Amino acid sequence: MEDYYFPRILLIAGNGRESGKTTLACRLISRIGAIAPVVAIKISPHKHEGSNGISIVEEDSRTSGKDSARMLAAGALQSLYIMADDKELTELVPLLSELSVNHYIICESGGLRHVIKPGLFVIVNESGRKQIKASLEPLTAYDHLWMDFNGTAFIPEEKNIYTENDQWQFRK
Repeated sequence: MEDYYFPRILLIAGNGRESGKTTLACRLISRIGAIAPVVAIKISPHKHEGSNGISIVEEDSRTSGKDSARMLAAGALQSLYIMADDKELTELVPLLSELSVNHYIICESGGLRHVIKPGLFVIVNESGRKQIKASLEPLTAYDHLWMDFNGTAFIPEEKNIYTENDQWQFRK
């Protein structure tokens, strides 16, 4: 689809659980959030039983251990946890439009890449993992930065991601 361009959104997808998505988000929030307001968003297609439609929860704890709390603790001005099926993601465009006017956004979501074009799209992979998970395969067709994470460091280094001219950039 890609009808919506959001240069102030950095979108992070991962090649599996524990690939380093939230660690990357937190490191970037700590650094960028010190100089510009950052909103963190984690989107999950997994909904609570019996829930219909999109559910948006604003994180209010920095210590709960949830990914959204980790991002708030890292320095995000606001941290949102959104439960939405892939078919509902287009409904988030007005919210993203509103938030990105005055904030940079770091968003963990693979499926959202089918709906928007972010300023920078990063795919995080656990170092050594060779197989690409099935749901990630179609996302590799989009322009993206591939980062390997060995549990401590990212390659290429996350310090090469920065903001300039109201958009996310990557220094090669």
